[in-house]
Amino acid sequence: MKKIFLSLWVMLFSSILVWCSWGWATGDDGTPSWDAKVCNGTDCFNVQLASTTAQLQQWLMWVEEMADDAWMLFVFQNPWIHEFWMKNTLIPLDMIWLDEEGEVLYVKEYAPPCSPEDSEANDCQLFGPPEGTLASYVLEVNANKTREVGIYEGVKLDLLNVK
Repeated sequence: MKKIFLSLWVMLFSSILVWCSWGWATGDDGTPSWDAKVCNGTDCFNVQLASTTAQLQQWLMWVEEMADDAWMLFVFQNPWIHEFWMKNTLIPLDMIWLDEEGEVLYVKEYAPPCSPEDSEANDCQLFGPPEGTLASYVLEVNANKTREVGIYEGVKLDLLNVK
């Protein structure tokens, strides 16, 4: 009986840990936590971090809108040629690949969303930097925002409170 109780306890505790690590990081009141920032000179923008495997795989799927000053920063353990596809992504995005120091390596402006039919068929377009471009971060913002705020290849962005 003790073994069954212990097994159930471990399963419950593990489930709670997985549930708590999923989705948006939240503050005490349950709202998204926006502690990290990306700055281009004196212009700073709130970013939500995606760093767990689950977050990296699914973060902006099903999102219907994103505030102009609320961006998504994908944080990778190792620099690599990180590619993104737009399956179940409902909004167009600009994607910015950054090195470990925050230098912009590549910008993909206006990555269109994948249609529901193509998402269902797993036939969505893949977006990535040129071959050999090793990025530590990928920043996703609303489409056409990079041009508006002066982000382009070679610009150094400051990453604040990014862990």
